[in-house]
Amino acid sequence: MADIRTASGERREMVLPGGVKAMLASDTSLSLVAKQGVSGVAIHHGEAWFDHRVAGTNFFVAATGGATWSEGGRFDVANYAGTTTVIAEQNGLVLRAGGTMKPVQAGQEVRYGDGWVSDPRKVNVGNALAWRNGQLVFIGERLDDVVNILERWQDGKIVILGDALKSRKVTIVVDLDRSRHVLDALSTVLSIKVDQFTDYLTVVRAA
Repeated sequence: MADIRTASGERREMVLPGGVKAMLASDTSLSLVAKQGVSGVAIHHGEAWFDHRVAGTNFFVAATGGATWSEGGRFDVANYAGTTTVIAEQNGLVLRAGGTMKPVQAGQEVRYGDGWVSDPRKVNVGNALAWRNGQLVFIGERLDDVVNILERWQDGKIVILGDALKSRKVTIVVDLDRSRHVLDALSTVLSIKVDQFTDYLTVVRAA
């Protein structure tokens, strides 16, 4: 029942009612909502970046039972598998979730879910939001975490066989227009074998 959707692999820029600019990531669905007389959006699934620089207005993004409130600035909200990640790029935010209010300063990330909220931590904003420029940046990330993010940008399932392989560290910059070729590029570096059985199933195992 979402008002706005993006397809797998799509990025879309738009201006929301009230003048807030937004960029939606792949496979994202959201609805236009209002709370306490303030306009906002609810992210049902996916990720969106917001440029809220409308003078004299507040704006919020709801997800996973919580809400991120902005008085002006740039920030990103991602909602995947019951966990919401909030990144403040410019200016601070206030997160209301789990019965608490938590400030999020520029350059910080906070995650929350049903009944829990993490402490803010510093994050490399440029790397975390590189998808806006058509890239994914991984610096020493686990292979299974890399695969989880790759799946957001393409159709189908990627299955990794073996816990040891899942934990191997990966450092790579991915061009989103060529994301399907990433695992092949990693096959020599990580000594892995990549078998694509259909357009919707890829299996990765140790070579």
